[in-house]
Parts: sequence; C-alpha cells; structure tokens
Amino acid sequence: MRLLEIIILVFIIGLSTAYSQTDTIIYYASTGEITCSTYADSYINVRCNNKKIILTEFVKNQYDKWERIDRKVIKVRSDTLYTYKSDFYAVNDYNPKDVHVKWVKDTIFYVKEYNYENDLIHEGYYRMIFPKIRHGLTIDYYNNGVKRAESMYMNNQVLWSEKWLLNGEKGIDHVYSVVDEEPAYKGKSIREFRNSIMHELKLYFDDKGINGTVIIEFVIMEDGSLYEVQILQSSSIDLADHVIRVIMATDGHWTPGKINGISVRFIKQFLINFISMSN
Repeated sequence: MRLLEIIILVFIIGLSTAYSQTDTIIYYASTGEITCSTYADSYINVRCNNKKIILTEFVKNQYDKWERIDRKVIKVRSDTLYTYKSDFYAVNDYNPKDVHVKWVKDTIFYVKEYNYENDLIHEGYYRMIFPKIRHGLTIDYYNNGVKRAESMYMNNQVLWSEKWLLNGEKGIDHVYSVVDEEPAYKGKSIREFRNSIMHELKLYFDDKGINGTVIIEFVIMEDGSLYEVQILQSSSIDLADHVIRVIMATDGHWTPGKINGISVRFIKQFLINFISMSN
C-alpha cells in the first residue's frame, strides 16, 4: 500500500505542475494489483517526452517471456482532455480515442473515454490515469449505448463485476479477464489459437477477394465449454459467420483459465483484421 501511495503522489504532483511526470515503470500482479518486479505478471512503462506527449508500453509475461502487447501515444490537449493512439490495435469502436478527466477529491479522478465515433465506451473512478489504477465503480458500454459491464475496484483489483450482452440481456457474472493461467485449446495458447484462426481464414478466403474486420467475444467456462459467443463489430458478414463457426467448433475442448489453481470463467475478445492477398 505504501508503494501505491508514493506512486500516486508522484503522478498527482506531475498533474498539478503542467504534466511534468518523470519516467516510471509500474508492475502488476495477475489480479491487477500493483506489486514488485519479482511477482509481476505485467508492467507498464511510462515515458514523458515533453509536457504534451506521454508514451506508455504495456508488457506482459507470456510463458516466461516478456512481450510488448501495446504501445500508446497520449497527447495532452488540456488539463482535462487527452487523445490516445495505439500502435498495436486497429481503430475500432471499442478502442478509446478521447479521454476526459475530472478531479473529484484528494487523489480520485472521474474518467470518461470515447471511441473514434464519439460514443461513450467507458467511465469510472481512478486513483491514477497514466497508467490506469481503477478505484471505485466503473462502467463499460457497447457502441450502441447498452451497458456492457459494471465493476467495483479497489486499487485496481476487481471486487465484483456484472456484465450484459450486446442485446441488453443480463450476462453471467464472476467472469475474469486476467488470470494466473490462461486457457488453452488442445495445448495451444490463446495467441497460438488466434494465429490458427488467421491461417484458416487465409486458406478459406484468400482467393475470394474478401476483406474485413471482426471483433468477437466469448467466455470459456470452468469446464472448458464456451458461453455467450457474440460478434461485437463486423464489416463482413461472411467473415463474421466463418469466425463464429471456427470458435464454436472448439466448444468443450478448452483447458480453463485458473486463479490460485482453481478453474474460473474467462472472457476473451479477438480482433480479426483480414486482408485478402488477391486484392
């Protein structure tokens, strides 16, 4: 806790002095809590090039190897407005572009994130903004305005969470997006499984001149079955239908994710961006 308070103090001082934050690295445990490098599952490297540009790199331990998952360029537009640009994730309805920040009290901020279509996709309470430390109630939305999830955090660790489907129906609860051991499909890691989907799409669509982007979300249950498979965004009906068929064919063949050795429900989202070589 003392480590967290020191880090927050450094960043708040930076915020109050025209964004003069110093470069820093924040380490996270698999549960999202801040920890030291010895017990870290991931870390965020924050670098401040100048008063108006902040660079963040998200790095995760993937099978005993540190891999960079995302890199963001954050432009400081004003004391309350920031603009995101990710190097790793394509522009879509579920990536934030504009971030509005309002100071509430002490070290608590209220944050609202908007996508590239100016839809509100996230809002909630934070103790730190760069990198993010959630502290209090947060709400996520689909791009159609339907509530996607409602979660309560304390120092970035989720206390409880509820979710809803794209059509507004109540989803299952007690679902995790970060675990000690990620699920595996017939011995393949999630990343390897996604690569196999891309390979199958290439074999099936490469000579058909079909291009498009699909975002699919699904829950891997404690018994390895799939639940709540849904398309969040799609620019191609053919691609979306094929991706769903590929995902559903894996139903019941997953080794579930685990926390402290106990199987849990794990939610995963894939961004599939396919460009046919025949174009």
